[in-house]
Amino acid sequence: MSSAPLEVPSPRPAAAGRLGALAGVAPSSMLAVWIWISGWGGTPGEFVLALSMLSIVAIVAGWIVGSRAGSSIPSTLLGVVAYALVAWLIYVPSAIIVSTWQGVRDGSIADLGSVAVRTAGGLAYGLVSSLWVVILLLPFGAGWMLTYRLLRRGAVRAEAEHWPT
Repeated sequence: MSSAPLEVPSPRPAAAGRLGALAGVAPSSMLAVWIWISGWGGTPGEFVLALSMLSIVAIVAGWIVGSRAGSSIPSTLLGVVAYALVAWLIYVPSAIIVSTWQGVRDGSIADLGSVAVRTAGGLAYGLVSSLWVVILLLPFGAGWMLTYRLLRRGAVRAEAEHWPT
């Protein structure tokens, strides 16, 4: 029998992608507060659809960028911009899909040609508006990054307390 101490395996560190997805709640909350302050001009159903779609975008973008975010100041700034870009890249196709679906439901799209025209128009508009949208998304990216860094710091502390060295 050996008298060597029993080593406890260290746990797998908290998945950065999951923390990034969880941090996606921050931009969704920021948008909800913004709408609460400025008001909503649409129906309650449109509000739920828009907020749920943007929440999904925020969570997926957080999951993608969170798994690659570093801890230095340059990587933090890069993460804010990357979050805004990824959110834009997810939002454009999902907005086209929702717009087309609503067009089919209300009868403004009747054939496959109309779907193609709406899709091409949505992609062109997404490209033209990309700079404006990314600039608009930068504060949401900053809110996401702050929340992500706080969650990551908390996860590291929790692991250190649970598995002391």
